[in-house]
Amino acid sequence: MKLQELVLSLGLLVCGGNSASALMEAVPLAVREGFATPECVVYDPDTGMAYVSNVNAEPENYWQDTGNGFISRLHADGTVETLRWVASTPDHTLNQPKGMAILDGLLYVTDNTRILVISLADARVESVL
Repeated sequence: MKLQELVLSLGLLVCGGNSASALMEAVPLAVREGFATPECVVYDPDTGMAYVSNVNAEPENYWQDTGNGFISRLHADGTVETLRWVASTPDHTLNQPKGMAILDGLLYVTDNTRILVISLADARVESVL
């Protein structure tokens, strides 16, 4: 089953009385719909934007080259600016984007057996490594 929403949670430590045991509880802070198996979130402190990789595949297809993955772009307050900020094009296929990092205005996205380098300024794929 595809995950259709991203739940941002805060783990709260709840301790009871003099008890030595502790209970962790996830408290939803916000719910954003439209995501499709979100896998990674990376925040850009220079622009205040966050990027979410969406694998958009069933578990059995998690490592297959389907061309269905996409990257979402969010504002610092968590509102979605563009759900499919980067998706597959005839020139550059985005399969199952997973881990991401930002360096010098570029978003590095792992995509199964390769890395896509995407310009944060215009969402253009600069290169594929």
